[in-house]
Amino acid sequence: MKILDLFNLTEQQQTKLAGLGDVQVIEPQDLNDNNSKEIDAIYGWDAHAEEVLTASPKLKFIQSNSAGVDYMPLSEFQKKGIIWQTLAAFTQNQSAKQSLPMFCRLPAVL
Repeated sequence: MKILDLFNLTEQQQTKLAGLGDVQVIEPQDLNDNNSKEIDAIYGWDAHAEEVLTASPKLKFIQSNSAGVDYMPLSEFQKKGIIWQTLAAFTQNQSAKQSLPMFCRLPAVL
């Protein structure tokens, strides 16, 4: 599973993900035409995420880095069957703690 990290996962969080086996965390500076087509999940939202939304038929999960969603293409998520989660009622640190377990279960869902 390939995860685009736009939320700056901590070293500890990346280590947990790596411990799952076939998980690769891709940083925005490493995103390219080839690996953008292989992204399964996005942690955060920006122009890189929009590119992946268009390029990757494998994308199944997005964790936004804000509580608001008015800037996100929700109808596109629904059309493509993408699960998304916001930061509503969480601080960034709390959200990372809540979302990381979901990422850890994501390979079983995908």
